[in-house]
Amino acid sequence: MRMWKRLFFAVLVLQVAIIPAVTAYAGSPTDTKKKVDDLTNKKKEEQVKLNDMNGQMTQLESEVAGYQKEMDELGQTYQAVEKDLLKAREQEAAAMKKVIAATKGLYEEGYLDSPLANLLQSDGFNEFAEQFDLLKSVMGFMVEDFQHYKKATDQVDQQRKKLSGIQNELGEKMKKIALAQNQLREKQKASQTKVDGYDQELEHYEDEIIDINQDLLKSGKLNFPFTGPMSLPCDCTKVNSEFGVRIHPVTKKRSRHDGLDLDASYGAAVNAVADGVVVASKPSSGYGWLIVIYHGHKDGKAIYSAYAHSFSQQVITKLIGDPVKRGERISSVGNNGVGTGPHLHFEVRVGNVNKEGAVNPRSWLPPLQ
Repeated sequence: MRMWKRLFFAVLVLQVAIIPAVTAYAGSPTDTKKKVDDLTNKKKEEQVKLNDMNGQMTQLESEVAGYQKEMDELGQTYQAVEKDLLKAREQEAAAMKKVIAATKGLYEEGYLDSPLANLLQSDGFNEFAEQFDLLKSVMGFMVEDFQHYKKATDQVDQQRKKLSGIQNELGEKMKKIALAQNQLREKQKASQTKVDGYDQELEHYEDEIIDINQDLLKSGKLNFPFTGPMSLPCDCTKVNSEFGVRIHPVTKKRSRHDGLDLDASYGAAVNAVADGVVVASKPSSGYGWLIVIYHGHKDGKAIYSAYAHSFSQQVITKLIGDPVKRGERISSVGNNGVGTGPHLHFEVRVGNVNKEGAVNPRSWLPPLQ
């Protein structure tokens, strides 16, 4: 059985009371519609919740990406600061060594432990004073260098600690988001399970709905309002051949062209132009495979769309009575039947399911070239 296709149940919104029960399915059309409407509404409600959770997950993923970018940038900055800190510590250590070495030299020369001896050995007090001032000045410069490098080291170390703190804060935020994501995934999983369950229940009614539509079609009671506008039947904007009298490109005879030949590549999707019910899906001479969909009544006349030139194996919708939605894929573009190449022959028929009811599709479709 095919997967459930968002059933179009307008076919049941008609004079249900006058439709006789059909033994081919379990309940009456009224019962079936009530069950399906209930399941469809529940599915819609759950789908809204699921979509909301999907939006929340997208937001969380965006936040994670933002935090991760910050972490990466901080990591690069942290590495650079680590290098600066290492260099600053090396400079500080080198300055300290100079101070220690100079101090040791002064002790060895006796300037620090025996200044009187140095005074007596000098040529006079002035010479001693000059030497002492020079040594004091040199020592002062060395100490200043050490203090400078020590200050630089402290500053870089503070910067490193600050970066580390920011990294820890970001890490905690990412942990909280990861926890929220895990909790949300569980809710998403439960919600998706419900949606899938509704789909499975609805699928059980699919054949029943098709049976109902077939019965309505046979009895001539398939009647519901047309809900337009129509969308394009394929991804195309160019028309290769217009509606109306023309010289047929294959037979070379003058004849009426009942639709539009839309330029589309082989295998491109062919989609239903509006909600409706399949009333024909069969091989049909020059049309190749022909699909006709009833879209409801407008101004007292039945509205149909027809799609031609697909091959049998390309057709998705083959069951008479099969409900379809606007934009739903029903087939693929082919080159079956009489034609000069792959394209979609598309018709709109009003008041008559056969080609005698064909009208210019341009009046029903979005603008085309």
